[in-house]
Amino acid sequence: MDHVRLVCFECGRIEEYRSPLFKRLKDEISRETGFRIRNAWLDAGGRCASCCASGRGGTGCKVETGRYRIDVFKDRVPPISGSPGSDDTGK
Repeated sequence: MDHVRLVCFECGRIEEYRSPLFKRLKDEISRETGFRIRNAWLDAGGRCASCCASGRGGTGCKVETGRYRIDVFKDRVPPISGSPGSDDTGK
């Protein structure tokens, strides 16, 4: 049940990734906070392996230590107000 949902910004493909790391994280959170998690999931947006291999769409497919690094597509996502590169006007 616990998974990461990987959403490709380029082609729209959605994959589910499951890992035993979720159980370890849930156990750690429970130990430290007393909160009992029943289900955990995470949405991650980026570019799928097929889109990276095809070279579609420009940036976003840098590879580090054998895994795809998720880059925020700076040309597609407006800066958050107050962050570097924003005009802080809230517009």
